[in-house]
Amino acid sequence: MADSDGGAANTEILQRIFDGGLGALFDDAEVCAYFKEGLKEAGCRPPFHIIVFALLKKMALLGSDFGGQTLRSRLLDLLARNQRVSRWLDRIANICRECEDKNRLKDIMLAHLRGERNGGPEPKIDDATDEAVLRQLYTKDRFDQQDEQLNAVAAVLQDLLVEKSGDTVAPYLGWAEGSRLTIADSIRYNSGLYDFVGRERELDVLGRFSGDVSMAVPGKRFSWLLLTGPGGEGKTRLAMEFTTRRIGANWRAGRLSLHDLRTFRYGEWLPAKPTMIVIDYPAQGPDEVHGLLANLARRHLVFDWPVYVLLLEREADGEWFDLIFPSTGDGAAIRDHVFAL
Repeated sequence: MADSDGGAANTEILQRIFDGGLGALFDDAEVCAYFKEGLKEAGCRPPFHIIVFALLKKMALLGSDFGGQTLRSRLLDLLARNQRVSRWLDRIANICRECEDKNRLKDIMLAHLRGERNGGPEPKIDDATDEAVLRQLYTKDRFDQQDEQLNAVAAVLQDLLVEKSGDTVAPYLGWAEGSRLTIADSIRYNSGLYDFVGRERELDVLGRFSGDVSMAVPGKRFSWLLLTGPGGEGKTRLAMEFTTRRIGANWRAGRLSLHDLRTFRYGEWLPAKPTMIVIDYPAQGPDEVHGLLANLARRHLVFDWPVYVLLLEREADGEWFDLIFPSTGDGAAIRDHVFAL
């Protein structure tokens, strides 16, 4: 363990980072790329520069008590034994503290990070590597590195991510009215027994809505889309076809019933994989749907994977619409994330 003076200094470094507005910069892919490169050059050997970055990002956005004392202690142990990383974070913390105009923090931070490279090439944004490391974190696969402190940080972070994304917190997404498909479901949706014919234009829209996961960079990990049409035109069948047969195998996708939405602990949840949530007839629960969308709009920067919400309704007007997308309060933040066709 570090001596008390060193431990106090590292604790103060972390607090300056978390209190200095750094979290607001993590919606910028360039800032994230430079930050990870800086950690790597300071001594966080790959893939641990990605892991330490993921941890610092979550602590900056969710609060420095994210993960509790155990995770914080592991991070402080890492800084105590790696003075290069500690010094690098100290410089970042000083920039956060000294920048009086937080609107300029991004430009000042980027200028500093670029300057550290002395005119060297810009860091490569390697989304494939990032995705592989993040999947390993959420599935608790072992990282084969001979570094006790880095492995300890990774192990505690893995436990926490699994807890925050596990079945006790994650939404139940399915198409049955309960644990198994009912006769009514079979009649309404054909139970997937027959090929889905037509609707290629709508399927193309949904394909563009889900998009390429690698393009869901920080700041673009939440979006919603409202599809409307008269009852009986097959909106639900279309969504079922897309989420069960057309979307990628690595996705978590399906319908979230209003009953399950009311018990969904979305304020605690972290998605473990790309997720598409379908909500049928949001007009029947506008307050609950508003709560979900407002929370996703607030928390999407901390997500490692994109979350998309598909709303299916007969028409886009009425009191329910104003309740979900109010003109005041957090309504503007929700509307900022609408998918542009």
